[in-house]
Amino acid sequence: MAKVKSRQSQKSFEWRDLFEGPRKWFVITPACLLLVAGGWWAYVSLTALPPAEVSKGASVEEVVNYVSDPRGLIRLSVPQREQYLVRTWQAYAQSTPEQRARLMQQIDRMTPNQQRVFAEAVTGVVKHHVLEGANQYRRLRTASERQRFAQQFYNDFQKMRNEVTGAGTLAPGMNVTKPLAAVAPTKSEDLQKVLITQTTPAERAKAGPFVEKLVDIHKQEILQKVHGG
Repeated sequence: MAKVKSRQSQKSFEWRDLFEGPRKWFVITPACLLLVAGGWWAYVSLTALPPAEVSKGASVEEVVNYVSDPRGLIRLSVPQREQYLVRTWQAYAQSTPEQRARLMQQIDRMTPNQQRVFAEAVTGVVKHHVLEGANQYRRLRTASERQRFAQQFYNDFQKMRNEVTGAGTLAPGMNVTKPLAAVAPTKSEDLQKVLITQTTPAERAKAGPFVEKLVDIHKQEILQKVHGG
């Protein structure tokens, strides 16, 4: 009898464990997810650097450190990155030649890792615009509609690219493209670099035809300039 009771007790325990186990997981799993999410929020919030704003007295060193630190500019959303870059370069365009010279000196002193972080932050802005443009391009039905859209996008893209790299300020000495050369496209024909190195296969499949169209427009523009068009 003792053996029978032992077996029944053992069997009862095993079945109860099988049924109670999942219920425990249903309770524990959401709690774990909340814990992980909370930890990630705390990590991002507590370790992210506050934007170094020129208008609030940030030094050249602080600005360059912010745009090249993994906890800095790259932590912002793409629209926020673009807005920060545009207003920062515009602020230096309105400053003194000495301030712009110091900015260029600090940018030239970036380490390879700082250059990579800065370039990835800027590349993210470029990628965002290209993928959005590609989605709109794919929805157009006729060749003439696609041509007009691509031409307008190309013109807007040139302006955006100049603004996020400081070239659009028209200020003497403003050129922050040196640390971008290895990663981010500073010329329209280098868009394929972003498409290859900074996108997924699915994104490349969708954006490829649009980028090829932009490159064709760029080549046509060069030919027109060469022939005086």
